[in-house]
Amino acid sequence: MAGVTSENEIINVQLRLRGGQPMEDDPSNATQTEAGEAHTSSSAKRQVTSDRDPLKRMRRVKAMDMDHIRIKLMEGCKCKHSCHIEVDEIAVLDFRQRVHMLPEGPIRQTRLLELYRTCKVHVEGQGEKYLVNGAFVCMYTWYGICLGISRSSHYRIMGDLNLGYYAVERQPALEGNLGAKGSIAKGFLQAYITTMGDRSPDSRRILLPVGLTRTEIYLQYKDQHKVAAVTLSYFCSIWQKHFKQVSIPKACRMKQCDVCMLAKQTIASEVSHTARQSLISKWKRHLQRQQNERETYYERRARAESRRRDYLSLILDGMDQSKSNLPHFKGWTEPKSAGNARLDTHITGAIVHGRNTYALLDLSQYPHDSNLAMNSLLHIMVCEAENGQLPPILNIQVDNCGRENKNRFFLGLMGYLVKKNFFEEITVNFLMVGHTHEDDDAVFSQFSHRLDRKDAKTLDELETVLKDSFHPAPKVDNFLVMWDIKNWLKPYLAPIEGHSKPHMYRFTKDRSERANMQYKMWSTDTVWRPSATDPDLQLFKEVDGEQQIPTGQPAFVEPHFEEEDLKKLKSSIEKMRDHLNYQQWQWWQTFLDNPKAIHHTSTTPPSWFLDNLRPFQPLPPVPLTSDEGQRTALQRLLNKELNCPPVSNKGKKRQQSQQPCVAQKKRRGGNSKPKKNDMAAFFDDKKRVKVGKIEWIIEEKAKLLMYRGALGKKYVPYKNSAGNPMCMYINKDSIVAHFKLTGDKIPPNIVEKLQEKM
Repeated sequence: MAGVTSENEIINVQLRLRGGQPMEDDPSNATQTEAGEAHTSSSAKRQVTSDRDPLKRMRRVKAMDMDHIRIKLMEGCKCKHSCHIEVDEIAVLDFRQRVHMLPEGPIRQTRLLELYRTCKVHVEGQGEKYLVNGAFVCMYTWYGICLGISRSSHYRIMGDLNLGYYAVERQPALEGNLGAKGSIAKGFLQAYITTMGDRSPDSRRILLPVGLTRTEIYLQYKDQHKVAAVTLSYFCSIWQKHFKQVSIPKACRMKQCDVCMLAKQTIASEVSHTARQSLISKWKRHLQRQQNERETYYERRARAESRRRDYLSLILDGMDQSKSNLPHFKGWTEPKSAGNARLDTHITGAIVHGRNTYALLDLSQYPHDSNLAMNSLLHIMVCEAENGQLPPILNIQVDNCGRENKNRFFLGLMGYLVKKNFFEEITVNFLMVGHTHEDDDAVFSQFSHRLDRKDAKTLDELETVLKDSFHPAPKVDNFLVMWDIKNWLKPYLAPIEGHSKPHMYRFTKDRSERANMQYKMWSTDTVWRPSATDPDLQLFKEVDGEQQIPTGQPAFVEPHFEEEDLKKLKSSIEKMRDHLNYQQWQWWQTFLDNPKAIHHTSTTPPSWFLDNLRPFQPLPPVPLTSDEGQRTALQRLLNKELNCPPVSNKGKKRQQSQQPCVAQKKRRGGNSKPKKNDMAAFFDDKKRVKVGKIEWIIEEKAKLLMYRGALGKKYVPYKNSAGNPMCMYINKDSIVAHFKLTGDKIPPNIVEKLQEKM
């Protein structure tokens, strides 16, 4: 009786701790034999268990049955040390309940890994042992008696330990298991997150706007896919399985949109249901507007990636974080005795879509104003021009920072680039305030993750860490000089106002060679302004109808380091001396003695950015490929299908068909077509005669090597200051006459023809 009562008390205590139903004592057990007692005890357990009892499953019943534990202890481990003697029934029950009270699967396997990792030890002269209640036991006592698992499970866990596993995760379902409706829901979530989510600059998380809920997103999905919509629970499970990195924060530490923040507060305080729904509808229209802006940006990005000859697209932003400050230590390696002073290091990141990624470094020795943005942009243009002629159309994506990007100096530089024919068209696009985190923040996230794992104690080491942050490696450069483009443009810019409102600008050149600036409030607007009802908009000042633009090159911005900051930095570096090697220490000593010396590493003076850029010239059409004959034959067959000659008598048909043929031959013989090496004459916009030698004619385009001279006088090849021939690309229809020079002069009959058309 006492033995049974103590056994039931042990089980009841363990069951209460784990939420099970305790067992009731049965007085009739005292009059039965020992064998009958065991049988009655097991049957009593099965009778009193409820549907929610954790001992309902037979595996758990057998593993935590005291009779089964006693039998295992009586059988023993059969090793020469008799390890099972050191283990009692209560210890075995405790170990088994730690494992078998958990459901089968990753949770139970993770618990087994934890127990093995905690109890497994190596004893000299005895090999691998397991620590149980202060005693060392053998392998069989551990897995067969204490844990109650099979031999195969034991070796599987040992294999996982050797591979370094700390936990077991459930394998995700196959893509095909989603089904048709699930795949549609996943596609909706992917598109919604891409256009509405903001990338965190220091992690891989994607944050949706504050105040949204999964239910509201599901309702938008259901409105679009009414027939093929899945349930809310299945929608949330797809989110949890495939988009774990996406979350809706309660409060966003990044710069928030004023409209979103105020809308959330107003909706939360509104009592009337009708008024609340009206506010929610207005807020959703705001979110839809910023979603349209992002979709337009993605379209421009994809177009530049697929048509690299025609478009160049880039996004430019700054990484304002203290992680890149020098010297940088990875977490636990930072010395405790070091001071808090660090050398401020700023990273300007840029992605030229489909081409390269850039990281431009400065030590905060220059003001972070429009000069920084303009120097960064021109530096990238020069680097891209090293691979060949830049495309004629440039798309730039920047944030709404008026100090750096959205000002008249940055806009004036765009007009100057168009005016000087570096580009045919430039568009500058600004995302909505508070919704500007895009793919450049994913680059900053990679930088942050790499800096979490690597030390960077000098500027050279920081460059190495940035290059190794992802593949292909970004191009990392230092701002050793800063051109004062702001003051270079300032005397020539016309005063403007209201330019902080529009989100899209376009710069082109009209027929009178004037650089024009147009704008739209949103990229989805159909009309460019200024319209006929708007006042005239001038980008540059004009004198006698001619735009005035700067000449020459700008001056340099003088680097400046605060003396007080350098003193604090020097004291902090002195405290870190034991944590710096010889090369690192020498670098800091050289830098602190003369911080400006880093700008004079090159003996040759730097050249102005635009001196390394060539003016835009139309590219020739794509050359004909080897299968052009097949395409010509195909086109001939297609034309034959559409051609239906008249049906008539045979004799009359021959007589009628001969006359057009004769007329066609006469027409062809009387006026030949221009060909290669012919001289061609055409008129420019001011009705002046231009003459050039035809180098090639492909479809509707022609390339001419230009000549200079006058009608009735000698014409000679036109070359620039470097001695290279000047060329021009024109439409074939623009050619007024083609001829051969006679004694370096235009033939008299051609001169008369040109004078008549002037």
